[in-house]
Amino acid sequence: MNLQHSLENNESQDLNAFRKQFNVFYSRTKLAQTLHLNAQDDATDIDTLLAKLDNTLDLIDSNDASLRAQWTQISGLMADIAPLPRRIAIDSIKIHAERAEQQRSEITLYVSWLFYLLIAITLTLLLTIFVLSKQSKHLRQSRASALAEKARLDTMLRASGDAVLLINDRGVILDINEAAQELFAASSEELISNSFIENLVPRRDQGELLKNLKKFRQTGMTSIADRGEKEFTLRAQDGREFPAAVRSGLVKDGDDNKFVTYFRDITNQKAYEAEILEMRDQALKNSKEKSRFFAIMSHEMRTPLNGVIAALDLLGTTEMSQEQEKYLEAATKSGDVLMEHINDVLMIERLDADETLSLEPLIFTDLISSIAESLKPFADSEDVLLNTHLADETKAPILSDPRALREIFGNLLSNGIKFSPKGSVTLTTQIEETHDDLHHLIVKVTDSGIGISNDDIDRIFDDFVSLGDRYEKRKSGTGLGLGIVKRQVERLGGDIQCMSQIGIGSTFVVTLPFTPCEENAFQQINNAPETSTRTAPMRLLVVDDNAVNRELIEAMLTKMGHEVALAETGQEAVNICEIQGYDAILMDISMPGISGVEATKLIKAGNGPNKNTAIFAVTANVMAEDKLAFENVGILATIEKPVRRATIAAALNGVNLQTAASSPASKHIDTQQLQELRDILGPAKMQSRLDAFVTQIEADIALLLTTHDAKDIKTISHSIAGASGMIGAIYLHSLCKNLEIASEKDDRSVMENTLNDLQPALSAYKAARAAYEKE
Repeated sequence: MNLQHSLENNESQDLNAFRKQFNVFYSRTKLAQTLHLNAQDDATDIDTLLAKLDNTLDLIDSNDASLRAQWTQISGLMADIAPLPRRIAIDSIKIHAERAEQQRSEITLYVSWLFYLLIAITLTLLLTIFVLSKQSKHLRQSRASALAEKARLDTMLRASGDAVLLINDRGVILDINEAAQELFAASSEELISNSFIENLVPRRDQGELLKNLKKFRQTGMTSIADRGEKEFTLRAQDGREFPAAVRSGLVKDGDDNKFVTYFRDITNQKAYEAEILEMRDQALKNSKEKSRFFAIMSHEMRTPLNGVIAALDLLGTTEMSQEQEKYLEAATKSGDVLMEHINDVLMIERLDADETLSLEPLIFTDLISSIAESLKPFADSEDVLLNTHLADETKAPILSDPRALREIFGNLLSNGIKFSPKGSVTLTTQIEETHDDLHHLIVKVTDSGIGISNDDIDRIFDDFVSLGDRYEKRKSGTGLGLGIVKRQVERLGGDIQCMSQIGIGSTFVVTLPFTPCEENAFQQINNAPETSTRTAPMRLLVVDDNAVNRELIEAMLTKMGHEVALAETGQEAVNICEIQGYDAILMDISMPGISGVEATKLIKAGNGPNKNTAIFAVTANVMAEDKLAFENVGILATIEKPVRRATIAAALNGVNLQTAASSPASKHIDTQQLQELRDILGPAKMQSRLDAFVTQIEADIALLLTTHDAKDIKTISHSIAGASGMIGAIYLHSLCKNLEIASEKDDRSVMENTLNDLQPALSAYKAARAAYEKE
C-alpha cells in the first residue's frame, strides 16, 4: 500500500506530502465504494475502510502540531487498514470473474478504467517521488551548507589568535576557542552553555549589556555587533579585571541569531598609553617649570637692575660735570643693553606661550617711519645710510598687531645697521593681491653688510645663534633677534626668507597677509585724545618689599609732583587702604607673606575707600599668563620693571583720563554719531531705530554663540560690525572686526575670547547710551 509505504519512509515528517498522499488514497477508496454501490456489489470492506478514513479526516486536516502529536495513532490506523485494500482487490477480481460471461463488455470497461486509474496512480507516484527527491536534495544541500558554516566557525574559533566566543542572543556561550580559555582563565566546560554576561562581565556593567541584548531581541537593532571595536572591562574566572578591545559580528542561522565576538586584552596597551600621557604631563610640567624659571629669573634680575636704572634716571636730573655726564651715559647704555638682553629672552618665552595677537587699525607707512626715526641715531653712530621706500598702497589703513610689526622690522633694521658699518640699509614695501582676493604685504630689508654664508642661512632664525667670530667681535648680543622675528611673522600668518652673498650683503623678505581697514574705524582710533606725559598731582601708595625700589619710585613720583605714601608688605598695604584713600596704587607682586595679587583681592573685596581705586602691578613677571592673572583680580595694568618715569607717567595719565571721562559713553559709544542720528531722525525716531538695531544685534550675538563654523562666524560678525558702526557702538564694532579677522584665519583662541566679550560690550553700550540720553 503506497500510503503505508509513504508513512513508514517519511522520516522527516513532511506533513504536506503525507496529506496529499492520504487525499489521493481517500479519493480512490471513495471511488471504489461508488463503483461497488453502482454495481450493487458487496462493499463491506470498502465501507469499513472508508469509515476508518472518515474518522481520521479531522486529524488530517488539523494543524501540523496536532498531526505530529497523533502520528503514532495514524501509524496504527494505517497498519490496521493495510490488509483491506488487498482484500478489496481480491474480492473485486472474484466478482468480476464470476460475471465474466455475463458482463464481458462491462468488465472490459472496468478493466479499462482500472488501467487508466493505475496509470494515474503511477504518474502520481512518479510525481511524488520527484518532489520528494527534490526536497531530499535541498535538505542535503542545506545540511551540507550548515556543516560547512559550522566548519568555518570552528576554524575561526580555533585559528584566531584573539579570544573568540560564539554567543547567542540570550548571552549564552555556545562555543569558545583556546585563546579565550587562556584569557578568561577557564575551561570550555566551565563556560559553554553559561551566561557570558554573568560570568565574564563585572557586576556593575551587567545591566547595560542585558538591556542591549533585550533591545536586540525586540527590535533587531544592535549597538555593539558590526559597529567596530569597542572597549570594555571584563572579568576572568580568577577574579582579575582587565580592559579589553571587543569586536563582534552578527551571524544569522535561520531564526537563530549568534554573535561571533573577538576579545583582546589591552592591559599593556593601556599601560603604554598611560605612560605616554604621563610623559606628556611631565613635559607640560617641565614647560611650566621653564616658564616659572624665566619669571623668577626676570624678577630676580630686574629687581636690582630696576634700582640701578632708576638711580641713573634720577641722577640725570641733578647737576653734574661733563665727565660725570659721560660716565652716566656709559652706565645708562650698559643698563639698557643688559635690559635688552633680558627682554629678548622673555620675549621668546612670551611668544612660545602663544601670546594672543592684538589687532588694531594702523597705517603701515607711519609705523615704519616711526621705527626708522627711532633708529636714526643708531644708524648715524655707525655711519649707516638708512633709507625707506614705501609704496603708496601701504599708506591705506590695515588691521594688524603693531607690537609684532615693531619687533619684526625694528629687529631687521637694527641688525642691518649693526652689521653694515659705513654702509646702507634700505626698506621697501609693496602690496600683492593673489587670485583668491587675499592681500599680502611684501617688505624687503636690504643691507650692504658682509653677508651670510649659505650654511649659516639655514640656522640664522634659531635661538642663541651668533654667526661667526666676525659678527661676535663687531657686536655682542643674545642671538635671539631673528628668532623673535620669525616667531612674530608666523604669529601674523606670514613667511620670512633670507638671501645673502658674502661680501655683498643680505636681503630679508617678509610676506604678511593683512586685512584692509575701514577708513572711519582708523580715524576713530587715530583721532582719540593723546595721552600727555605730564600728569596732574595725585595721592599715590607705593607697595614694595625692596627698600631701594620704594625710595627710587618715591623719588620719581615726588619729582613728578605727586604725594606718595609707602608700604613695605602686602598686609601693611591692606591695612592702610582700609583707612586712607588714594588716587592709584603701585603694587609690587612678589612679596613675602601676602603677595601683591592677594593684597589686591583683599583691597577690592573690602569696603574701604580704595575698593574702586586703580591698582597697577609693578613687577618683572610679565608673562602673558601672569598679566591675565593680574587682570582677573582687578589690577588695571602692569608696569614692567625697571620702572621709568615715562612709563609711570603714561600709566597715571590713563587714570586721570579715566577719571575725567567718567561718563560711560567715553569708551562704548560714539557721541558724534549719535548726535548726527538725532539731528537727522529726531530723538523719538532715533531711539526707535537704535532699539531695533540693538534687538537685531542681540539675536545675532545669540546666533554667534551657538555656531562653531568659522565662515558663519565671519558672516555674522561682519553684519554686527556694520550695525554697531551705524549705532555708534565703538567697542562692539572693534570686537566684531577682530572676530571677523580671527574667523578668517580660524584662530579659535581669539575667536573664543572675543565671543565672550560681545554680550558684555553690548550691555555696556546700552548703559552708556542710556546715560548719554539723560545728559
